[in-house]
Amino acid sequence: MHDEKRIQQLRELIWDHYAQYGREMPWRDNPSPHNVVASEVMLQQTQVDRMRPKFQSWVQAWPDFEALSRATTEEVLRAWQGLGYNHRVLCGSSSLRRE
Repeated sequence: MHDEKRIQQLRELIWDHYAQYGREMPWRDNPSPHNVVASEVMLQQTQVDRMRPKFQSWVQAWPDFEALSRATTEEVLRAWQGLGYNHRVLCGSSSLRRE
């Protein structure tokens, strides 16, 4: 019982911190699996402010995994330009895309 109380206290502490300092992120507005995966991959070694506009244009071009599956490698790399580490997007999206 003591552990459950400590866990609950920690949860409340985290939520309180988020309520006070949390930043608005566009993928939190629509936390679909596609948006969560896209944001996580984009945020690997990329600052939020640099990635945010790329995320917006990414989900406009490909709002879900099915739409992304129809994209060519060239289209994906063009949209990814400026985020660096192209292997992130190539490895992550190659299984979804049809060449």
